[in-house]
Amino acid sequence: MLVSLLGIFFQTMRAYGVEEKYRIVNSNTQDKWFGSTYVRGGMNDTTLKVGGWGDKYYSLIKMPVDLNIPGAPRVVLNRITLNLHSINSLNRTSMRKWFVRSSWSEASTMDHWSMTIASIGLAPLPPVNGLYSFDISSEFYYWISQTEPNYGILLEPENTDNTSNYFASSENKPEWRPYIEVSYEKVPEFRLPLPGNKRWKLTVEVGGKDYNTQAAVGDPFHTGNTHYSLDFSSHWIPLAGGTEQTATDVPIYAAAGGKIVGLANNVRNPNGWFVKIDHDYDGNVNTGFQTVYIHLKNQPNLSIGDVVQKGGQIGIMGTTGEDANGNPTSTGVHLHMTFYFKNKAGTGPDGPSSSEELNFVRMGGILLKNYKLSTTWRTDLNPDQWNPTYYGSSSPP
Repeated sequence: MLVSLLGIFFQTMRAYGVEEKYRIVNSNTQDKWFGSTYVRGGMNDTTLKVGGWGDKYYSLIKMPVDLNIPGAPRVVLNRITLNLHSINSLNRTSMRKWFVRSSWSEASTMDHWSMTIASIGLAPLPPVNGLYSFDISSEFYYWISQTEPNYGILLEPENTDNTSNYFASSENKPEWRPYIEVSYEKVPEFRLPLPGNKRWKLTVEVGGKDYNTQAAVGDPFHTGNTHYSLDFSSHWIPLAGGTEQTATDVPIYAAAGGKIVGLANNVRNPNGWFVKIDHDYDGNVNTGFQTVYIHLKNQPNLSIGDVVQKGGQIGIMGTTGEDANGNPTSTGVHLHMTFYFKNKAGTGPDGPSSSEELNFVRMGGILLKNYKLSTTWRTDLNPDQWNPTYYGSSSPP
């Protein structure tokens, strides 16, 4: 689940990409319970009750929310949970969650009967005693984006067969009071992994449009499961513009820090010599962000498990790689790099990314999907090609 809000994505500095958590515990939390037959005026005490026998007991909970993540202007929110403490819920019942769309207060004895609510699904059966968590990611999105005012949620029992759940309220002891937990990952601020003080020629954009073909989708290694791939050649111009030049033995740098999780054991593979970096440093490609750099000139002087810093050199631009028949897979010196989130970089059945987070990743301050070739086709160049586009690098010179 991903939310874009003022540069924040929905969806302890160990590293970017590591799942981290913080709790929202607020003294302004409001909660109460009330019944359909008895306690119709509501009760604001140390317990929240959901259940009943013939009648129903409902609980209302409202907590202020925030995205207070210092130093992380861009994050992916993985999930948000509401956490309650179950107390002696011996005969438990499943519950329905309702999104509350009108105001109420703990003090009122009547406003809970005139609320506007919308059903948002079931909440799982709680334990007899101890921590009880359920997902409120959608609700959190509406509140934090101010799409809907935050009036909290209502819990209704699924059954009225003498089953009830009991939870500690905000008036109970501090360690049992309700809280919201936000699980998130910081998004790395990637650099263009080529020498700085230059603008480098883009030859294939995200989605596969190639510099030397008029086809909207060209290179198959930039589509499907490698949709979030870019190619840069060894051609460059000065930052201020000017005549195109060709560099030799172009160093390739890590676009962000991380741990090495992939290397070529043999240059005779479609990627040639390559390096794959896991940017949450945990070595698990099923979490966080990854990048891969392929067709390198030489075998990288790295090992699986090595840690590299942002801007650290990982290889030299090359043109290595062979298919199963020994034919070259690279037709010229260039850098092919692919971005992944949780080891996925492809597109969904309707076009948008199956790793939606990558739609919002930036490199050098530019969205990956905005690294574009020109729409002007040039026949005065050799070969015929889209009008060249160049992108500046802030990596080491």
